[in-house]
Amino acid sequence: MADSNAIILASDLDLKIYDSFHVIFADKVKADYQGLPGEVNVSSDSLAYVLFTSESTGSPKGVPIKFSNLDAFIKAFDKIGYNVDSNDRYLQLYELTFDISVVSYLYPLLKGGCIYTVPNNAVKYVHILKLIQKYKLTFIHIVPSVIELSKTLLRGLKNSNLKHCFLAGEAINMDLVFLFQESFPNCSVWNFYGPTEAAIYCTYYRYDASQSAKNSQ
Repeated sequence: MADSNAIILASDLDLKIYDSFHVIFADKVKADYQGLPGEVNVSSDSLAYVLFTSESTGSPKGVPIKFSNLDAFIKAFDKIGYNVDSNDRYLQLYELTFDISVVSYLYPLLKGGCIYTVPNNAVKYVHILKLIQKYKLTFIHIVPSVIELSKTLLRGLKNSNLKHCFLAGEAINMDLVFLFQESFPNCSVWNFYGPTEAAIYCTYYRYDASQSAKNSQ
């Protein structure tokens, strides 16, 4: 945390390593906000956040993302043509230390959409299907292993509300895509990729059932 030069930390854990930060605890936000700086002026070159990559060397590297980086990403994402609005309901299942979480909550908020999250004590892949069914979600960002774990639950499940499924973070087995689209026939499936340094995603491929696609086992 020292590498980020942060001075304020939002947390739900009371640990001694936080002594050098002004900590905002989730269970007493109002009290902890007193005495903090007020409105902060930012520019396009201001730092939006720092995410740390896993790094195979064992020494995580902090990746600084500026507001200009986020602005460029949002504009590029818009050009794909999703037309998100206040009627859309987004899934956000990722830890906030993972860059895909940023597009899962920031993009729908900017468009006026709703966000549905998975509680810490839930079986993640089961709860995701419950959210999709109960709240008629329209957009989901997931890793392919979520479909793999849900295979037995997907069979026989039909849902026409889901519009787009974004897969990222892992190689995709096309058999899973076929199974997924049987349950969500109106949902388009996209494969996104991007390192943290590229501000979330930098490439994408839309699966087209009428054409052949590379099968990544």
